Amino acid sequence: MKHGNALRRGLALVLSAAMAVSTAFASVSVDKTATNLDSNDQTKVSLSIGAGQDKAFSDVVFVLDKSVSIDVRKSAIAMLEELMERTGENKINVGVIGFNKGVYRELELTELNESNLATITEAIMEESSSGTNIEAGLASGKALLDSDESVLDGAKHLVLVTDGVTYLWGTNGTPMSIYSESISNGEESLNAGNDMIESHHSDKVEYLNEFSAIGNWYRSRGEDISNDIDTYEHVYEAGQYVADVKGMMAESTYQNAGFSEKNNDYIPGENLTDHYNANDGAVYKAVAMWESILDARYNAYAYAEQKYSTDKDLYWGADWVASLNTVGNCTSADVPSDTTGMFDDVKSEILFEIENG
Repeated sequence: MKHGNALRRGLALVLSAAMAVSTAFASVSVDKTATNLDSNDQTKVSLSIGAGQDKAFSDVVFVLDKSVSIDVRKSAIAMLEELMERTGENKINVGVIGFNKGVYRELELTELNESNLATITEAIMEESSSGTNIEAGLASGKALLDSDESVLDGAKHLVLVTDGVTYLWGTNGTPMSIYSESISNGEESLNAGNDMIESHHSDKVEYLNEFSAIGNWYRSRGEDISNDIDTYEHVYEAGQYVADVKGMMAESTYQNAGFSEKNNDYIPGENLTDHYNANDGAVYKAVAMWESILDARYNAYAYAEQKYSTDKDLYWGADWVASLNTVGNCTSADVPSDTTGMFDDVKSEILFEIENG
């Protein structure tokens, strides 16, 4: 009896552990069998985890700026081809988001296999033009990962590639921005575009240095930027609107374009340095969405294309994307000059997960 009691206690512990495994991995089946006690009061317990179950092991979603280079796109495809060869019967789902001023291409999560590779390749290779709304791309990518309840959060991956130069936001299909007034005589206009920083920040170089640690920038300036967005954001339809009458300067009106200063449709030219601009707002919105991706405990990777690294007005785009690791636990880096194997970190993490069940 003494041996029997000990054995029953041991069996209870094993079965409790198995139940814990079953709870932790709710989408994985756990089968438990035990033989009858033999002449030595012993039994054999067998656990079969995930037996015969069609389980998706990993999701990966590419969120690609409209103008991502062909070499980067080919590197992504090469990484997927290698994964397909090395993962055997295990299942990987791939989603693709292409964004410009909104989302122009969305491939839902699609199983990576020979039959679907051409469809996935086509989605990755599709380019576009017209604007850059990083928030919209990230929101759609996150929504794809959120939608798959069969995969644990820690096995979901989002890969962002962008040059980071942005002035648009909005996730409902309508791009938003902040318009700033120019009151130069004869050039009175409302503007929203890639080059708004200098007119709002007299300490431009010092200010843009903060973009190399964008997490700190986001935490220290985020509340003020959010307030300006709440006050001044406006539907974006064109990059510039001219004044009703030239030569009025600070007294200019824009009624023909449907804008009114009293309705806070734009930031008046004499008050620019007291407020943030279209670029600040778009970066803030993108970083806020990135933070929500990290809060969901998804694996996140950001790659900054260096298209404007030598441009005195636009270099800041790559700086903030490459420093997204200061927002939270993620991978962020510049796109290398040789893009061969640039997604090895993503591939290695997916393979590690699969090899460790």
